[in-house]
Amino acid sequence: MQLAAFLQFLRYEKRYSEHSCRAYATDLRQFNAFLKEKYELEEAKAVNLGILRSWLVELMQQGRASSTIHRKASSLQRYFKFLMQEGQLQENPMQALQLPKKKAALPHFLAEQQLAKLFSGPYFEADFPGQRDRLMLQLFYQTGMRRAELLGLRWTDWDAGLEQLRILGKGQKMRIIPILPQLNAALAAFKALAEESLANFDPKGPVILNDQGQAPYPKWVYNKVRQYLGLVTTQEERSPHSLRHSFATHLSNQGADLQAIKLLLGHSSLAATQVYTHNSLEQLKKVYAQSHPKAKKKK
Repeated sequence: MQLAAFLQFLRYEKRYSEHSCRAYATDLRQFNAFLKEKYELEEAKAVNLGILRSWLVELMQQGRASSTIHRKASSLQRYFKFLMQEGQLQENPMQALQLPKKKAALPHFLAEQQLAKLFSGPYFEADFPGQRDRLMLQLFYQTGMRRAELLGLRWTDWDAGLEQLRILGKGQKMRIIPILPQLNAALAAFKALAEESLANFDPKGPVILNDQGQAPYPKWVYNKVRQYLGLVTTQEERSPHSLRHSFATHLSNQGADLQAIKLLLGHSSLAATQVYTHNSLEQLKKVYAQSHPKAKKKK
């Protein structure tokens, strides 16, 4: 498999994020291992529909979620398309593969009261690590940014005067996110603390650094968020994306325009944002059941 050339194409021509490139690499290496083990094949050019169906069956037998299978299939689809562009394949064998129906997964989010408890509670120390953790969670919840976007956020992306952040999103698309005065003040206070605490502080460098003043790994961010969210919720899904979902859900519940939420999240399609209307409808049903005279049960 011409995996190295494909990843170079994604990274430098399509300008995919490092996180996306790693995901593609993992999916394709797993498929390559399947080809070697089951069919003693070294490259994807010999793949046919029968092989793809057996790969699909194996994933299903492993208990992989339909969303995971669809993601892996998307990686293969993109790779075979690349091979066709390079003249290595005449047609894309994925075109005829029928995938299992993808279940519509509702986003996992925290209640407003839970996040209010987190930010008002005694969970963050006053030192650099504690205030760094607090700011990291604030940025996720108050802007809806993705983990990769947070890791790419630099001090030069913050405009304190205009109270806004410049975010580099998927596909190297830039968007501007307005921030509240509270978050603007938190950024100013943390920058002053970082200058005082870190000998190697770079005013043009990343906003979020680990305890050693270095750029953290994505897993480090995930573990930090999971740890803190565990203080206020017992739900299993506790990740940076949970805070992104909470941001969008709470905006929707408060009546924010769906198009505005789309722009804030950096979605390319409104369809990706519409999932948050479900939670708003559930909230409306709850209010209706509690408030409307005809909905109240007779005692």
